[in-house]
Amino acid sequence: MSKNLTAIMRNEAERFGCGYVFWHIVKKFTGSHYADFMMQKYYQAHADKLVHLSHDELARYLSRLYKAITGDTLNLAAPEDYNQKIQWLKIYDNSEIKSTLSDKYAVRDWIASKIGSEYLVPLLGVWDKPEDVNFDSLPSRFCLKANHGSGMNLVVRDKASLDIESALRTMHQWLAMPFGVYGYEPQYFRISRKIIAEEYIEQSDGDLVDYKIHCFDGRPGIIQVIGSRDLTAHTALEAFYSPEWVRNDLMYHTYEQYPHELERPDFLDDMLKIAAALSEGFRYVRVDLYHVNGSIKFGEMTFTPAYGMSRWPSRESAKTAGDMIRIGDRHE
Repeated sequence: MSKNLTAIMRNEAERFGCGYVFWHIVKKFTGSHYADFMMQKYYQAHADKLVHLSHDELARYLSRLYKAITGDTLNLAAPEDYNQKIQWLKIYDNSEIKSTLSDKYAVRDWIASKIGSEYLVPLLGVWDKPEDVNFDSLPSRFCLKANHGSGMNLVVRDKASLDIESALRTMHQWLAMPFGVYGYEPQYFRISRKIIAEEYIEQSDGDLVDYKIHCFDGRPGIIQVIGSRDLTAHTALEAFYSPEWVRNDLMYHTYEQYPHELERPDFLDDMLKIAAALSEGFRYVRVDLYHVNGSIKFGEMTFTPAYGMSRWPSRESAKTAGDMIRIGDRHE
């Protein structure tokens, strides 16, 4: 966390009555479990205050946050590029359904009713507390997740070698921390936190290619392909394509780019139809899908990727992607 961002969040905490004591203790006990505990308390208090801000207060808050993270000035009156329009949507298009669809557990019913339960990765269990997880009932391979955010996944390929005590500590940390506070992603604030277990999935070659389809008013516009993942090193390769499978550079970079062209998958048309159906009615949403041994599986729906404050390969590409996001009157 940068010094500028730390100062802004500390000032916001003081303004909201959270107090500088959180920051003082975290600084003094950096790296300790107590510091982690205090950070969790601070983030929760911060989230509780953010949900009550008016549109004008949010605009001022996000402007300061945006400047600290990106170094750019946020123009909410006439946003043009992708990052700025994502900030606009956070304030003026924050519908309750986005929380339901961002919840990795609650979204399952919606997906089943929208396109069918056959597109869901089989659910193995759901629990309110980590200590309630029934490891004995789980197969030798599975995936544990927190339902209220991103990056809170524990892929278990061999249950016999799993350190259960360590897994429980990790899951407690997940549930203690409200997600989305750092970059202000309000759709996550309302989610009731749970632990879920899903069936372990991979392709026949051992990889799991992720097709992240960026959709605009129900129309797929940019396909982000991510593969060759190394979960330990947190590395992967990615490439961006149009729905016609023409390679482009119209999204921010998360990983190293594929050095070669990727073959257009036979199942792409089916994926595009699914993404169009799921994204209908939303100005912008990213629909994540997988193709696992002949069948398409739903991953998640993401409304604010990288909280709309990512680094882009060029201002031109950010502007071109931004042109695809329709905004209107902020009171419509």
